[in-house]
Amino acid sequence: MTITPKQRASFDSKRQQVRSELSEMAATYRTHSGSVYMAVKAEILLNHLEYVGSRYTVALSSVGNPDHGQFCGRDNLSPTIILSADTLPEIVQCCRSYIELYDLGGGNCPNFPVLENGKRFGTVSFNSRIWGLDGREVNPSQKEVAA
Repeated sequence: MTITPKQRASFDSKRQQVRSELSEMAATYRTHSGSVYMAVKAEILLNHLEYVGSRYTVALSSVGNPDHGQFCGRDNLSPTIILSADTLPEIVQCCRSYIELYDLGGGNCPNFPVLENGKRFGTVSFNSRIWGLDGREVNPSQKEVAA
């Protein structure tokens, strides 16, 4: 699949918008609400927006929870963000930061798809567990050693 210049421009524009929103959130949490914990969550996501050539990539998004009458599509509760990292524990940390930063519950989180070197690897679930394509749980520390 080839990405057209128009698609690339749209993607870059969206990434810039997300970068601005996360920067603003981090600054607001640090200065106005005094929540350093939440500021750090925003900064973790910011730090992983620009990793190029990283081993792992994850797409983070949310959906409405029908149990709470949230029959909305993607990007309504939180923006879709694509992040990269060199290790699986970093990917899990990004997923947890996203969930906590946007105050998402289990019904709002689809399994987050993970790519390894551009190929489907598995998913990260709401409870921060990593699942391979075969449906078995992947131990991130063992995966890193075996790679």
